[in-house]
Amino acid sequence: MKTKLLYGILITIFSFNLTLGQNSKVFLKVKWKDKSYDHKLELYNAANDLVLSICDDTQCYTGTQIGGTDVYVVKYNLGCVADGNNYYIKLYDYDNNGWDNSQVKVNVAGVEVINDDGSGATSAGQTIYFNVSGGNAECSSEPDMDQDGIADYLDYDDDGDGITDGAENMGEDRFECTLPPLVFENGAYDAAASSSAIGTVGAVYRFGNAIEGKDVLMEVLELDNTTIDNIDVDTVDNPTFLQTQLVMTGTGTPGARFKFTIVDAGTTTPSVEVYRINGISWDVDGGSSYQESHVYYDVAAYGTENPTALEVADLGGNNIEITANGEQEGPGFSNLMILRAYYQFIGNSFEMRMQLKNKTTSGSNLRQFGMSFTQCEFLDFNANSLIIITGEDFDGDGKYNHLDLDSDNDGIPDNVEAQPTIGYIAPSYSVHGKTGIDLNYGT
Repeated sequence: MKTKLLYGILITIFSFNLTLGQNSKVFLKVKWKDKSYDHKLELYNAANDLVLSICDDTQCYTGTQIGGTDVYVVKYNLGCVADGNNYYIKLYDYDNNGWDNSQVKVNVAGVEVINDDGSGATSAGQTIYFNVSGGNAECSSEPDMDQDGIADYLDYDDDGDGITDGAENMGEDRFECTLPPLVFENGAYDAAASSSAIGTVGAVYRFGNAIEGKDVLMEVLELDNTTIDNIDVDTVDNPTFLQTQLVMTGTGTPGARFKFTIVDAGTTTPSVEVYRINGISWDVDGGSSYQESHVYYDVAAYGTENPTALEVADLGGNNIEITANGEQEGPGFSNLMILRAYYQFIGNSFEMRMQLKNKTTSGSNLRQFGMSFTQCEFLDFNANSLIIITGEDFDGDGKYNHLDLDSDNDGIPDNVEAQPTIGYIAPSYSVHGKTGIDLNYGT
């Protein structure tokens, strides 16, 4: 297993020692419906260690609106944390006069232990205490390959060998991660590749030279109460992204399903040089009358930010639905990290549905769906919840590389193979509390 150890540069907030004890799941939800730039929340454990800090990532406690919206509604999954008394949150308000139209909730082991409107928030921080207990049975059943106290779905290094899951299992050091982003510009209807007229099911659009020597074909598979206004808008926001504009009518879940295939330039022959396709869905937002949503079909991996404003639903069959929470929407294109999701597919083609969920009005809505194919940009995510459904298994032993301490089965652990003999660094067995990476290898 020849790959490199991670030596990351992140702020270390707290760490876990590899010891077992009673643990419970903790979730935190923050709702700032206005003046998000004036607000901040911190969470501390019983030892007064800062566990996390939440603020609007585009205008963090600035006292002045800088971003396109002052609404910020997110949830944070802390995973399983050590049981104990006197955990606490501190609520900050820049103007020292409390939050308006806001809310914070803390849920421990399925029980809501804090529900506060933030009206008592101050510039010095209002303290609210809570206890953590009652969830050890659930936490004990969570997969945790390296037993570091960070569940695999929140752990950047599931097997604890110092090599991130992305490097071991998702092609970070392989050809597909060295590819430049796919460029979606000047897409045009390809009559020869299509089985029906433009804008209908069976139509195929070609994006020429999306990367050197490769085109992308985008085929319409389904149109459900939906028409294509523009297959790709190149004049606003991010011209190199795929920005598909759809008109969606009726109630329920109108949408359009597409198939994407990377082919040799000027042909319909799928490229044999592409093994996995990575990318990001951007600006997945919406209000109470509908929410934007993407369905990834037979996806190999997916992830969201932590915290996130998105809801994730497993539809079965490796089909994953990512949907806005219905409380976060900004004008125009938003680059808020909380509104983006990562995806990866195996092979040179994949399918995706762009849709609206819970649409309550029968009228028409014009919505733009943004996607970028930026290969391994998921590594920039903020301690993301990365779920690997189908990984790589170099030695064919039935254990994916990120769960296998010797992924090529040569008798030499990956941790040893990934380092030079002189200057070898052994693991410390203390890990970063958010990422699960051994502190000797970065954070």
